[in-house]
Amino acid sequence: MKPKKSRPSRSAARGGTGGARPAPNSRPARSGRDRSRPSGSTRPSLRQQFDAPIERRRRANPRTVRRALALGALFALMLVVLTPALRSYLQQRSEIADLRQQKIDGQKRVEALEAQKKRWEDPAYIKKQATQRLGYAMPGQKVTVYVDDRNKPHAVTNSTGVANATTLSSHPWYGQLWGSVKMSSDESQQGKK
Repeated sequence: MKPKKSRPSRSAARGGTGGARPAPNSRPARSGRDRSRPSGSTRPSLRQQFDAPIERRRRANPRTVRRALALGALFALMLVVLTPALRSYLQQRSEIADLRQQKIDGQKRVEALEAQKKRWEDPAYIKKQATQRLGYAMPGQKVTVYVDDRNKPHAVTNSTGVANATTLSSHPWYGQLWGSVKMSSDESQQGKK
């Protein structure tokens, strides 16, 4: 066994009562921890000690890399699991919006049909519809119906008493004009024979 080295007492190192007071110009004695090491020492310098955490942060720590990979894998797994659920949620929200719009449209249609039903309860409206749609007339009322070449009846407008010309033909006006010229020429040729 090695003999233990004796250490100076704390009070002596501080210049306390246990020992002689150091001279004012002399340096205080260094403790065993403060002694400088020989130049071949493996202990890093103070500058190297402060720069070491920065260099460690720059270098990839295997534990940090593993944690980052685990978090990335967890995020990818959450993305894979939650994407179909999110897609179905958004699809259901759009279906709900469509159904709400259909409900509003249906309510508007019901209101329009109820308004039409109320109109049909009015006797004056029924008479007007019978005259327009079916060509009925009240006793003593005159009705004029014009029939075209195809034996198709046309209604008479109430304001002028003349058949509605736009319903007579599906041809444009210049086609109707040419057709009337052609028809008059055919009638004149038949009259000459």
